[in-house]
Amino acid sequence: MRRELAVSEATVHRCLAPATESARWTPAQLASVHALPLGRVLELLAATEEHQAVERMLGLLCTTVGAGPALAIEYVLHGGVLKVRQVVAPAFGRLSAGEIAQGVADSLIDPAHGHLVALARGLCDDAMFGLRSAVEPPARWLGHFADGSGLCERISVLYTLAPNTAWAMHLFPSTPGDGLGAEALQAIQPCGLLVREAHRIVSPTEPGAGQRVDSAEVRLSVRAASLSGRERQICARIADGQSAALIAAELGIAASTVTTLRKRAYAKLGIHDRMDLRHLAA
Repeated sequence: MRRELAVSEATVHRCLAPATESARWTPAQLASVHALPLGRVLELLAATEEHQAVERMLGLLCTTVGAGPALAIEYVLHGGVLKVRQVVAPAFGRLSAGEIAQGVADSLIDPAHGHLVALARGLCDDAMFGLRSAVEPPARWLGHFADGSGLCERISVLYTLAPNTAWAMHLFPSTPGDGLGAEALQAIQPCGLLVREAHRIVSPTEPGAGQRVDSAEVRLSVRAASLSGRERQICARIADGQSAALIAAELGIAASTVTTLRKRAYAKLGIHDRMDLRHLAA
């Protein structure tokens, strides 16, 4: 059973952590990305799966403002309740939704919550948000980045890729007690916009993803008749670039089940990786 953290929208507004600065960015400002190194742009688009692309996006954002650890969280909105769908956290290893539930990213006092709900509800047109805020990191995995007050500065890039979903990319200072600077939001704006547009390209939730998966399933039913129905569903989504966590969320099964069925399917097909599967399903 997939573990998720539910956050009540009504509860969060009772006690918000102090937000230092926020900014709203729109695609009209995207022209400013021309100054970014072409190699970094191509690196984002060359990722073979969404998880890898998100890690590279975090790296670009961190480099831009001199941040240290960073993590990205995808949320899904169900009946007004924001839930964690997946987490990408290169500096902390792969964290489960249950572990992230102990973190500031899912805290009831998280200043990003209201923006994330608005984005998931489609209330912000095509805009995205930059947020510089003071948050309370939990000692179990971010405590050593807090200053003497127990607070830590955080820069966040918030956006949506599909209805009822939202992404948060959180950057933290590399040295305990240090900040990222009042100019950080301005500096990160062109990179933030680039990251969102690149993410749209590599995301399995982009328009047309459903049709691609359906077509891949049909081709696999002909070319890989030995696969069971569930194995075929999973292979079609893997070929489309979806992560195990996202496939599990969509099909309502555990991520470990996705991994087991993937191994079984690869063995039946005599293949070894996603690229082999893509050739078969193309």
